[in-house]
Amino acid sequence: MLFGLGIGFAVLPCGLYADAAGLARTEQASDLIGRERVVRADAVLTGLVELGSDRPIGKKSPAEVRKSYTAVIPRLKQARDRPLSASAPPAVRLDRAVLMIQLDRLDEAVELLRPLAAEDTPALLLATVYRDQERRTESDELYSRVLEKFLPLAATKSVARDRSFMALEGLVFNARGDRRPADAERVLKRGLEALPDRAAYFHFQLGQHYHNGGRPSFAIDHLRNASRLDATSYGERADRLITQIQTSTPACLTRRSP
Repeated sequence: MLFGLGIGFAVLPCGLYADAAGLARTEQASDLIGRERVVRADAVLTGLVELGSDRPIGKKSPAEVRKSYTAVIPRLKQARDRPLSASAPPAVRLDRAVLMIQLDRLDEAVELLRPLAAEDTPALLLATVYRDQERRTESDELYSRVLEKFLPLAATKSVARDRSFMALEGLVFNARGDRRPADAERVLKRGLEALPDRAAYFHFQLGQHYHNGGRPSFAIDHLRNASRLDATSYGERADRLITQIQTSTPACLTRRSP
C-alpha cells in the first residue's frame, strides 16, 4: 500500500531492471526444467538465448541447455507417436503421462493420471498438472492429501520429506495464484517448521512474500537467513532482492511493524 508521505522513492535503473527480468526468466527456466516441462522450458531458454543471457542454469549456459533440448524434443515426439496398448500396466501409463507433461499436452496427461491417482506419485503429478491448468481447488485437494500422509513421517524418512516439500511448494503456488497471501504465508511457515533441511528455501520464499506484501524488514531478515543457510542457491538472489528493497524503501520504513 502506498501512502502520501511526500517521500521520493528510488527508481531502479533500466540496466538493473533488465537484469532482474533476466534473472526472473532464468529462475522460470530452472523451475520448468526441474519439473520436466521440456517444451515450455525450451521456449523460455530460446528467449534467454535471444537476449544473450549467460547466467548459468545449473552449471550450463542457456545456450548449452537449449542445445541439448534440440536433440531431446524430437525423441520425445517419436515416443509420443508410439501407440499405447489398452492393456498397458499402470507403470507404463505413468511413463506416458510424464511424456505428455514434458510435451505440454496436459489434457492427455490428466486422462492418464486420473485412474492412477490413488497412488502417491501419480497424485503429485496430477496435482502439478492441475496447478499448471489453474485448476487450483482440485490441485489443492491432492497436495493436501499427500501432505497429511507424509508430513508426520518427514523427520525420519527422506521420501516423506521430498513428497511433503513438493506438496507444500504446490500449495504455496496455488495460494499465490488465487491471491490468498495469508494462506501462502501459513504454508511457508509450516514448511519452515516441519522441514528444517529445506529452511533456506522457505526463508527465501518468505522473504519474497514479505517484500511483495510491503513488509521490508521481515523480508530482509528472511532473505539474509536464506543466504546464510545456502549461499550457493540463494546468496546472489537474496542480495539482489535486498538491494532492491533498500534502494526503493525509505530507511525509516524498514523498521519492524509492531
